[in-house]
Amino acid sequence: MSRRSSIRLRTKFLIALLLTSAGLTAVSLLIVQRSVEDQVHSNLRVDLANSVETFRNFQRERENSLARSAELMADLPVLKALMTSRHAPTIQDASAELFRLSGGDLFALADQSNQVVGFHTRTPGITLEQAQELRTHKNGLDDSRQWWFAGGHLYEVFLVPIFFGPKANNSVLGTVAIGYEINATVAHEVARVAAGQVVVVCSGKEVVSTIDSAVVDKLQQAMATNSTSPRPLDVKLGQETFVVAPLILNDGEPPVTMYVMKSYDQAAQFLSHLRQFLLGVGLGAVLIGSLLVYVIASTFTRPLERLVEGVQIGRAHV
Repeated sequence: MSRRSSIRLRTKFLIALLLTSAGLTAVSLLIVQRSVEDQVHSNLRVDLANSVETFRNFQRERENSLARSAELMADLPVLKALMTSRHAPTIQDASAELFRLSGGDLFALADQSNQVVGFHTRTPGITLEQAQELRTHKNGLDDSRQWWFAGGHLYEVFLVPIFFGPKANNSVLGTVAIGYEINATVAHEVARVAAGQVVVVCSGKEVVSTIDSAVVDKLQQAMATNSTSPRPLDVKLGQETFVVAPLILNDGEPPVTMYVMKSYDQAAQFLSHLRQFLLGVGLGAVLIGSLLVYVIASTFTRPLERLVEGVQIGRAHV
């Protein structure tokens, strides 16, 4: 009877210490894993915000450069002399060299009646007819910075009036327009800087992206429900979770938005290895703890066993 009681006492003590050790180990590992996941998510948001800010600064510098280029081009005597010819074929041919000097992806000259008489693009993009339609739609120089979108091509365009003589005379010969295209090259440059993905949409239509076009509509739908939030958002696209930061390039007409995205799943891939490592550490800790608990239990319960045996022997004599 005494032997069974001692075994039962030792077992209870062993189980109590084992459960305590296992519980503390499990809680510690869960806290560590959660802390690491939160830190990864926080770092992802910070990196994304920094990438967006870097592109915004780059965009601002490029806009200033193109605006200055357009102003300098409008003041060239050769351009003013060319516009006085009022002969569209001559202007078209002679403006090719001016286009190369401009450094832009698009170069257009419009006369006093807003007719496009000279038009060039660095790569096949919008056509002369589409450019004419855009100029007709955006008649005037109320906004010297415009966005031209046609045929799936998007340009940010800067327009400057060409004056005959001093500007104070307000004798306008026409308008020079210089623009750069938001194309795959720009998207991949931003994606490389951000170490993520990029999607550019204009008026709800995809312009260029570094992800599968099939998920662009899902992205826009997800972002539309949180359109008032300026902070990066978590968006589930297919089987992958992205942290997405919207960057408004133009809030007028047409609306242009760039979405810069970083995959949370890819950034957290190491967590699966960390989870396995922590699980191994936890199991090892429990096993080692079990051995220590067994030794401790034997050390503490042996005197108790002897005490119980003494009490039982005393009762037997009584």
